[in-house]
Amino acid sequence: NNTRFRDEATYLLALAQLEGGDTSSATATAEKYLRYFPIGRRGGFLANRIGEALFESRNYSSVVAWADSFADKLPEAYGDSLVLLAERAKYHAGQYSEPLQILDGFIAARPHSPLAPQLAFDTGTQFESAHRWRDAIYSYTKAKKLSLPGDSVWNEAAMGILRSALAMGDTARAREELHSILIDGEMPYPALGEIVFARYMVKNGDAQSAIEIYNDVLNMQDTFGVRDSAILDLAGIYADAQMFAESEKILYSRWERTKKPSSLADRYATMLIYDYWHMGEQDSAVNFAVNFADSAAQPCSVLVVAGQLTFEESRSGLAAKIFDKIKELSCEDMPAEFVLRMAELMAQQDRPADACSLFNLVLAHHPDDSLGEIAREGIKSLPISCDTGGADGE
Repeated sequence: NNTRFRDEATYLLALAQLEGGDTSSATATAEKYLRYFPIGRRGGFLANRIGEALFESRNYSSVVAWADSFADKLPEAYGDSLVLLAERAKYHAGQYSEPLQILDGFIAARPHSPLAPQLAFDTGTQFESAHRWRDAIYSYTKAKKLSLPGDSVWNEAAMGILRSALAMGDTARAREELHSILIDGEMPYPALGEIVFARYMVKNGDAQSAIEIYNDVLNMQDTFGVRDSAILDLAGIYADAQMFAESEKILYSRWERTKKPSSLADRYATMLIYDYWHMGEQDSAVNFAVNFADSAAQPCSVLVVAGQLTFEESRSGLAAKIFDKIKELSCEDMPAEFVLRMAELMAQQDRPADACSLFNLVLAHHPDDSLGEIAREGIKSLPISCDTGGADGE
């Protein structure tokens, strides 16, 4: 019993010394404890606390020596953490010149660690965010080699390689990686890989190749929500090519089956409105917008899209129809420029009360800027008295 109490006291003393900032004494005390109790949660926790304290005090050589002494004796997860800390210390001490060497050093020391694949992937993500494409590919490739084909890290790392290769313009490497994803990747990653590659094709002017790829995605099974990304992208390509009927064809059938209200249904509807309008079916575009607004997630936003199209071609009658629905739904969160144009239209159509409410809506959000001044001038032009809360049109 005395031995057990002594060991407990040694453990607690080391923690207390750390808490008091006496890293040197804590290290010596912890070393006594770890000689006898390296195996177990307490030993692993204490060893890592000492390593972290040494690291924070920039005593990097001591971190490395500490890890060399105890990492292999600790439970696996604690040993992994201590070795990784030591590899970081080597970089900060100037022993490594590149962050990539931290990854290589850790994998060399702990090749079978479950931490290794995730570490390699996280390193790749950091390099990709920094636009260091070659280093990202190197790290992602390490992550793939340390993972089983088809598991989550493997799939994500393969996608990282694909994105990085395309960012470099290395289409050969990208095609090679896409082939790997299509063969060994788990859904939805094959579909996602195809979409990433197709978007690159569109960006670089090869819309026809992109269309073929998107159609491949649509023929895949179990693509989950990725299918919607493919449909929307493909419809966008058709619309950009002025092939509005083709765009409408693939959008409408999917829109009918899409849950409503939802932001996804709104996206489909917005594109359909655009297609109908540019197919020369302006009445259909507005009717679709007005009818869909009752089941839209963001009905006012959908109506604004349709309303802006009516302004572009000066279709005042259709614009008024949009406004009537906006009024019915009591929409207020709309772009000020849109509201001003609608207010001016209402004034032209001899609907001064509606114009007044719209001008006041702008004033409520822009009382002191140029938009508010335009609204005040609009109010002054109305044939009725319009209460503006102190800035009427008289």
